[in-house]
Amino acid sequence: MLPFLIALGALALLFFILLLTLYLLVFFVKPCRTTFPLVMPDKALIRRMADKNIDRTLGYVREITELEHEKVFIRSFDGLRLAARLYEFQSGAPFAILCHGYRGTPAADFRGIFQAVRRLGFNILLISERAHWESEGSTICFGIREKLDILGWARFVSERYGEETPIMLYGVSMGAASVLSASALELPKNVRCVVADCGFTSPAAIIKKCAKQLRLGWAYPLVALAGRLFGRIGIRAKGALDAVKETRLPILLMHGEEDDFVPCSMSRELFEACRSEKELYTFPISRHLHSYLLHEEEYEALLRAFLEKHAVLPVGENDAR
Repeated sequence: MLPFLIALGALALLFFILLLTLYLLVFFVKPCRTTFPLVMPDKALIRRMADKNIDRTLGYVREITELEHEKVFIRSFDGLRLAARLYEFQSGAPFAILCHGYRGTPAADFRGIFQAVRRLGFNILLISERAHWESEGSTICFGIREKLDILGWARFVSERYGEETPIMLYGVSMGAASVLSASALELPKNVRCVVADCGFTSPAAIIKKCAKQLRLGWAYPLVALAGRLFGRIGIRAKGALDAVKETRLPILLMHGEEDDFVPCSMSRELFEACRSEKELYTFPISRHLHSYLLHEEEYEALLRAFLEKHAVLPVGENDAR
């Protein structure tokens, strides 16, 4: 009997270690208290991001990190101190709240897009998602809790700049899924629209997809259990796909057709499910987070037209520099 109990205990310990390992790989982020401005990515990282024009990318990121900004903070619904950088380029301008992706950095994920949004005349709130950079937390929640953080940031902008200031929610990758998920919440009335570039449909869907891509489809139930046990999140919770069925906000979906991380089919699925005003544009030869970089003029023109259509920008508004 004793050998059996020892063997059973050893198996239980191995199972616990497996779950902990999966949690660390998928959800956990070591607390990072990096001082703003954010660190610059090196050229090796840029190559891994598959950006061909390294100098241009570094230039975009350097500009974001060096522009004058104000550090701002809010407290999340569950007590975390969340950080953002506020760029006020002109008084009275509409605001864009920019939400980066999974294990991403705000400046790198919005390379180029930040500059386009500024040219369109927006002030910008570049947030640091929970568990990233100066924001507190250690568990990435795939939009489950991040959507409530975005609600908090929208309230922050609305309270500080008034209910007449139009707000656009703009996310990329996990940030796109988060802003779409937030779109069904009771947001301030001056949140006018949502822009989502390469967003996924739900936490469960993207984790299943990645597990299958790595030939680890068997691990999905264990990942779900690890998230519940160590992160106290249920990845089967409602995500962007459910939210777009309920939102009242106009939604612009963008996606690269060659995205091998978040499949372009997910944006098509979101488009079909969405019951509010919606637009979808896909971009050939574009991988994850590359649609703007490879199609700058077209991307910016589509974005401008969408914003003018929904009165976030006055028609024919001059570029802000």
